[in-house]
Amino acid sequence: MGKVKDVTQETQIVEKEAVADSITTTEITPPAVQLVVCAYSGTEDLLRQIWQKHCPASERLVMSVSENYSVREAIEECLANAAIAEQFVFIPANAFPCAPIKFAELCVPVVYVNKAGQEQYDHRLPILFDKANLVEYLAASDDEGETFIRGYMQRYATRPVHVGFSFGNYVMPVLRGSPCENVVLEGLLRRKFITASSTGFAAISGLITKMLLK
Repeated sequence: MGKVKDVTQETQIVEKEAVADSITTTEITPPAVQLVVCAYSGTEDLLRQIWQKHCPASERLVMSVSENYSVREAIEECLANAAIAEQFVFIPANAFPCAPIKFAELCVPVVYVNKAGQEQYDHRLPILFDKANLVEYLAASDDEGETFIRGYMQRYATRPVHVGFSFGNYVMPVLRGSPCENVVLEGLLRRKFITASSTGFAAISGLITKMLLK
């Protein structure tokens, strides 16, 4: 009987060690990055705080970019990064939500429509990418910027939602270095996103900190 008891105890110890090893392995494997946030050099911390506060459930990577960065090259970096999920949302620089937002909302395909009624795909708004589709598309196209994003969206998205500054409450672009403070305040209070150039973001960073991170 003593031998049977010893064998049982040893079996229990082995099982416990196997469970412990499984738990340890799970804990040290980081979740895949679902959200890639591009940030102009020097704005990384502020963008990280905004997205952490307003979209905390998603794993994110803040990617530092230059003012004249190539969207295609940034996407190629994402494709080569094994830590980024097979499907991920790419946030061009420097776009940010003005209020709490669900990750699923970032996956909706959109196209910006300017005052002249023209569609613009290089719109600085969130874009859902699929790595398998990217491998196929990048191999077949040398396009950059507007043409690159337009081609991808037309091939893999279905009837993007029309958004614009002149209608609805979806987005407010801030592209000039001297924007109207009252207009920006209205955007922070009523719009879903603000998309800013490097100079535009620098001009409103104080308002951003005051309104979004208080």
